[in-house]
Amino acid sequence: MIAARCRACPPNRTRRPSTQVSTLELFFDLVFVFTITQLTKTLADDTSPLGFAQVVIMLFVILWMYFGCSAWSSCASG
Repeated sequence: MIAARCRACPPNRTRRPSTQVSTLELFFDLVFVFTITQLTKTLADDTSPLGFAQVVIMLFVILWMYFGCSAWSSCASG
């Protein structure tokens, strides 16, 4: 099987399919799930358009961080 080239990885690293998950990856997932639950609480407390806009901005930043961490961990674990 040909390994797919990871765009965030350095040129000499390739992403390998792995069936094992590291403890660090599970911790990051847990932190991001907790963050999403806090965002839903924030939105439930303030249902105004301004509150919705603030939650959307925070969600964008959190997802940006999550995708960055997942790309980093897939390159670092290989």
